[in-house]
Amino acid sequence: LDRSLLLSIDMKCALTVPILVLALLLASCGQPSKESFRPPILSEGDWDSLVPLLGDFGPNGGTFEGEFEFARFQGYRYPAPAGVDVEVFLERLDGTADPVLIIYGPQESSGTWGRARTGDDDSGGGVNALVRTGRLDAGTFLIVVTTFETPASGPYRLTVRCLSGCEDQFICPLLDAC
Repeated sequence: LDRSLLLSIDMKCALTVPILVLALLLASCGQPSKESFRPPILSEGDWDSLVPLLGDFGPNGGTFEGEFEFARFQGYRYPAPAGVDVEVFLERLDGTADPVLIIYGPQESSGTWGRARTGDDDSGGGVNALVRTGRLDAGTFLIVVTTFETPASGPYRLTVRCLSGCEDQFICPLLDAC
């Protein structure tokens, strides 16, 4: 083979390999994978500072609207009657956030929540989060709203809707009379 041809091939390889390696490195330095998201363990003494409580749902569910705060955790309590099956839907209304929904509970007698029971990132269509709980034990559950990436912002709507088992739950309109 001609020596100039070999030199030309060596130079092309010498430039191609580093460019390929750089491209692979840049691609791997992008967003973390969805599988890398780990919800916090809410043990005694730390959960209330990590997850500020913003509201309480009634036994039949309801809706809250809020603002994502750059991947901070925000909490809502849901008092589940025994055997209830609910759907929890977290919808981004505007902005850049990729909503994440995490459910803990039921709350332990010590007041702690422990490990996440379930969670979701994108099952609600697009970037929205959706969890169908299945039959729950009686107790208070913590619904945590956050975002997958930082920074992210924008308004959201959190809805808890009864799928079954809520029909028998009577909420007295006059609390003192019931």
